[in-house]
Amino acid sequence: MLEEFSIGSGGFAVAFSDPKYNQSSGWLENYLVTLQGPALSAIVRVENHPAGSDPSSFFGKLAESWQGWKGDKKWGSMEGELDLGARADSLGHVTIEVRVRPDAYPARWSASLSVEVDAGELERTHRLCKRFFARPEAQTAPEGYELPPVSRTPS
Repeated sequence: MLEEFSIGSGGFAVAFSDPKYNQSSGWLENYLVTLQGPALSAIVRVENHPAGSDPSSFFGKLAESWQGWKGDKKWGSMEGELDLGARADSLGHVTIEVRVRPDAYPARWSASLSVEVDAGELERTHRLCKRFFARPEAQTAPEGYELPPVSRTPS
């Protein structure tokens, strides 16, 4: 597991950090997302609901489509604290748009930031994200939920 990873450059960055685990089940319950840019700093704790998916699926789809795609790709947390969007240009750049807000309803404030990455960096970003959201073999979902199978593909 990885304690932190970030994407971005040139003074604009999105960081995933501070994972909090349930002591009895080992489930990753929540984590921090930090947006950092000139005159901007926003931090939100995102709930990792067991019935949802984490952002590694989003970054995996981007890495699979590294040669580009039409339109926008999107992902959002179940509680609405984090929204991700991505679009590719014809020059091999991917713009990842990140929006955070502290609670889904009512939305008292929100912050957004765009970071640009080269298409060739998408696989690395996906690997880091998978390591951050990896769960130990013995980890179980909270009662009443079922975990998706652990991926056995090499990182």
